[in-house]
Amino acid sequence: MKKLRVIWKGIGFYVSLAVVLCLVGGAAYMIRTRPPRVPGQRPMASVAPENTIADAAAAVTIEMYCLPVEGAELLNGYSATEPVWSKTLMQWHIHRGIDFAAPAGEVVMAVADGTVAKVAKDPLLGHVIEISHAGGLVTRYASLLTPGLVKPGERVKKGRPIGAVGSSAASEAMDAPHLHFEAYRDGEWAEILEPLIYVDNRPADMIE
Repeated sequence: MKKLRVIWKGIGFYVSLAVVLCLVGGAAYMIRTRPPRVPGQRPMASVAPENTIADAAAAVTIEMYCLPVEGAELLNGYSATEPVWSKTLMQWHIHRGIDFAAPAGEVVMAVADGTVAKVAKDPLLGHVIEISHAGGLVTRYASLLTPGLVKPGERVKKGRPIGAVGSSAASEAMDAPHLHFEAYRDGEWAEILEPLIYVDNRPADMIE
């Protein structure tokens, strides 16, 4: 027993050191070889695809507005950058509006709720009615058959008849009877009817 104590006293320190190093090495090996911890997934805010946003915007537009002439043919579209040929003026010009071709006398309707702001005869656009709407929107109905069925200051609802299709616009006199329609929001062109006119880049069924 005394001999063992002498031996341990001589090598005990190194044995203890070796045991400690083995333990530390084993722990380090286990940490390095352990599979990486996968953190729990946190809920992320979903982002709606662009086409979903566009569809929602189109749905809102269809709910808020209607076409000014039901079943009319799209004669000319809005063109602020590319000139279109005018048979009346015999020249290329910018067309700031949408022309809906329809028989003379066809009913023209307010595209949205609003207040009649102007009923007048324009030297170029003929009989014109302007309606002010919420959000700074102003719509203009031109080339009407007569001064119309409304007066300035009168409140109108979406779809309310306000006039009839005619050919009173001197600047478009060579064209077939049609409604020249414009829409502006704070002075800038507002594409409020495009979702109603086009579906997947094709004319909607209501425009034939």
